[in-house]
Amino acid sequence: DIAGHAASAFPDFKLKKEHGTVKLQCNEGGGGCFPMHYDNAGPPNRRKLTCLVYLNPEWKEKDGGQLVLYPWLSSESCVAPLHGRIVLFRSDTVCHRVLP
Repeated sequence: DIAGHAASAFPDFKLKKEHGTVKLQCNEGGGGCFPMHYDNAGPPNRRKLTCLVYLNPEWKEKDGGQLVLYPWLSSESCVAPLHGRIVLFRSDTVCHRVLP
């Protein structure tokens, strides 16, 4: 149960299973991208943690879709969307974007 594991791993977040929501999104490529944003830009949004799971076994670097994280007061980090990779980050303090 991912919610239980997340609550144990991040006790300071005070995550509650009954208040959780799931957003399922499938991006099939074709040059699409997402501009820089936070997943929680403030009230009324209560999202605390973003979890991405990549399910693309045939991904190659030329396909794009890399996630770029911009943690507050830290250096940016580029994450390749490799099959089976799970990425967790704070929804309110980590600005991010997806490259085409």
